[in-house]
Amino acid sequence: MRPLLTALVGPVAFLVLLVGFSAYFVRGGPPSDPQEVAEWVTGKMGIILLLVQVALATTAFWLWRSGAVATTLRQPAWPWPRAVVIGVLFGAGLFAAYALGIERLLVALQARLGDYVSSGTVVDRISRPLSLFFLANCVLAPVAEELIYRGHVLPRLAERWGWWPALVLSAVLFGMLHWAGGLWYMAATALLVGLPLGLLFLRSGVLALPLAAHLSLNLLEFGLAFRRHW
Repeated sequence: MRPLLTALVGPVAFLVLLVGFSAYFVRGGPPSDPQEVAEWVTGKMGIILLLVQVALATTAFWLWRSGAVATTLRQPAWPWPRAVVIGVLFGAGLFAAYALGIERLLVALQARLGDYVSSGTVVDRISRPLSLFFLANCVLAPVAEELIYRGHVLPRLAERWGWWPALVLSAVLFGMLHWAGGLWYMAATALLVGLPLGLLFLRSGVLALPLAAHLSLNLLEFGLAFRRHW
């Protein structure tokens, strides 16, 4: 599977599921109020997110079984315990930056410059119910997304265009995976998560580092969502 097509599995799955759930809501009846449809679909974001991650996990497993995933970039790479510790610390630092300032900045950008989602609704939209959010965001997403975007897409693009163009393009594609969160959320994900995780992979030579960072970040994000809902 070509890397660009692989990177679009998640965004396309999200789009198909959103359209499918919307069509299910209005099936067989008169046209519904768009706001009513949007509110109903928003209530199903937990299951939609989980189904998207199942699609990504299936793709990641297929890539891994076919030998198309690079878990190391060079020999010798960093020892994995060192990589895991640095990854966890980086993920925690990134979450702290998000909770202490980046989230408010995103809300301000959405409110002042506009977006195609309502400002300040990202976490609330995707984290209900919490059980599905945990399965999707903490169990499946870190492994599936790292295997695909850092382990497969980044090295394959680098074979064609070199590491730096591949790093930027893979970060943009990773941001596109999060398009349901809005324009500014998508841009922030590419710049503040996709780009540094790719750099960490290049620097360490071992996929365990960005995977640990991603898992740490998502677990803390789940903790934030849990606190807000309870």
